[in-house]
Amino acid sequence: VLSVNVLAVDQEPLAKRFAGMSPGVAPETRFLAGQWKAGLSGAPVLEDALVSFDCQVIDVFPGSSHDMFLCSVINVSGREGDDRPLIYYNGMFGAFGECPTSI
Repeated sequence: VLSVNVLAVDQEPLAKRFAGMSPGVAPETRFLAGQWKAGLSGAPVLEDALVSFDCQVIDVFPGSSHDMFLCSVINVSGREGDDRPLIYYNGMFGAFGECPTSI
């Protein structure tokens, strides 16, 4: 099982925490930030994510640097509002609709 949590622009610090970009944050302590609950699958779901997809893994395909997961979505949840999703592109975070440039 796994969950995909789409973050809003105001959640960039949490994104950096999970990406290993926050100095002094050990991988095993990443879930200490944010409000988490178990999804229907048992996977951790971020309560205030813009949208969360709770998934059952169907298959895994090895890639060159990452594995790819084929999943069945068993539940979708999210927060209300018109917040913009956070994106990561070209080494930088930004809002959807903006095109961040590299450093």
